[in-house]
Amino acid sequence: MSDRASVYGKVKAAIFAGLDLGLSVNETADRFGVGRRSVRSCMGAMGVKLRPLRRRHGSLKAAVASGHEGGQSCREIKDATGFSSHAIYAAARRLGVTLKPSKVSSLRCTTRQQIQGQGKARSANPQGVG
Repeated sequence: MSDRASVYGKVKAAIFAGLDLGLSVNETADRFGVGRRSVRSCMGAMGVKLRPLRRRHGSLKAAVASGHEGGQSCREIKDATGFSSHAIYAAARRLGVTLKPSKVSSLRCTTRQQIQGQGKARSANPQGVG
């Protein structure tokens, strides 16, 4: 038996195990330590329909709602779920909730307020003579 046939046998066994578990191509390749390209081509040769890796419908709204209840910021929800910030803010707008500001944006606000406060102090004495 050639080396190529043994690799094909390993990929084929991984595909059957992955199908039993309901895994996608990427999940099958990562779990059984075979190449994604090999899994994809072997599944195509076997005539198996490829299942794309997708999130469950409505999972974003559920994640935003639970994050809002837990007091999470957009960045914290993004890190936990992998959704984009734009998608998270759009879902929050559709749900009618406001997310807690992230620590970075609250620092920016503080900095802006400090700068504005310094600007007013400077405008009171425009020549700088004191």
